Amino acid sequence: MPKRRLGLIVNPIAGLGGTVALNGTDGVAADALRRGATPRAAIRAVEALRSIVRDIPDIEICCYDGEMGGASVRAAGVVPHVVGVAAASASTAEDTRRAARDLLATEIDLLLFSGGDGTACDLVDVVGTRVPVLGIPAGVKMHSGVFATTPVAAGLLASQFIAGGQRVAPLGDADVMDVDEAARWRGEISARLHGTLRSPHLGRLRQNPKAGSAPVEPAALAALAAGVIRSLDPTTLYFLGPGTTMAAVKQAIGLRGTLLGVDAVRNGRPIGVNLTEREILALVGGTPRARLIVSPLGGQGFVFGRGNQQISAAVLRGLGRDNIVLVSTIAKLLALGGAGLLVDTGDVTLDAELAGWHRVIVGANQSTVYRIAA
Repeated sequence: MPKRRLGLIVNPIAGLGGTVALNGTDGVAADALRRGATPRAAIRAVEALRSIVRDIPDIEICCYDGEMGGASVRAAGVVPHVVGVAAASASTAEDTRRAARDLLATEIDLLLFSGGDGTACDLVDVVGTRVPVLGIPAGVKMHSGVFATTPVAAGLLASQFIAGGQRVAPLGDADVMDVDEAARWRGEISARLHGTLRSPHLGRLRQNPKAGSAPVEPAALAALAAGVIRSLDPTTLYFLGPGTTMAAVKQAIGLRGTLLGVDAVRNGRPIGVNLTEREILALVGGTPRARLIVSPLGGQGFVFGRGNQQISAAVLRGLGRDNIVLVSTIAKLLALGGAGLLVDTGDVTLDAELAGWHRVIVGANQSTVYRIAA
């Protein structure tokens, strides 16, 4: 039987802008590092690889050396098959494309990459539908449908596909999305289709692409905002998450907050705008009572781990599960078709603790209960 072969690409700068409130990494990696961002793509690649190596001990993993893959493969306990190196110490999009071309020549069974939407777009340009592709979520927003829900899910899905093929994990077209900057300047969070990649899927191990912002009745958003405002305690510090739903809440409160950022308010007065993880932790530690209000991502259902990495595992542990308030329009919940909400905090223990039923404010004097899937 031919040896099974996995291709790996790690984008070392992916996700750097998340915790430091840069809302992305493209073009701002150096700034993110100056602000104290910690690289995460390699660590998340190791999580996925350990699962694969456990299931398929004799797998051959082909990659570029160093931060683009070799270091992660060795950390997972395997000697990599090195096919090249990045042209410079700080890898670029062209390095990703060149690595993809070199890996295609090795006849890999699956191309696994650790990065974000920008990395996925680079792979569309080079790989297209020539080999199956699966993403380890390591970027900031990750609107594309090519990503697994978590690094562990990426490892499980990859090993299932490599060992059992399409009989176990069928291939399908996965939309690769990129931020629609024109919509962002209009105050909307939307994504445009860049292309498609062939990707395995099995259950909810792979995420849905980000749904376009469907028109929401102003009355529904107004009722939701009214419901949130009625729940506020004037002595409590509230952190308000990103998104178009939360933008309506911020506007109703009278806060000129950020569309893609986390803002803080107490008794109607702004305490901080576009806060970083470090700033949120400082505020949590300096106040006797704090709560977080956040809305799930439309289409995907993610509460944490997509576009709000400044709300980190450390922040959530500091706040406590009971101080997390979920808000959503009824239409956004119905669009999930009964599927549970998702979390990807980077801490699998915390993810499990957050699972279960949560109250969700859906309107004025109106709430429901919805579960975060385990």
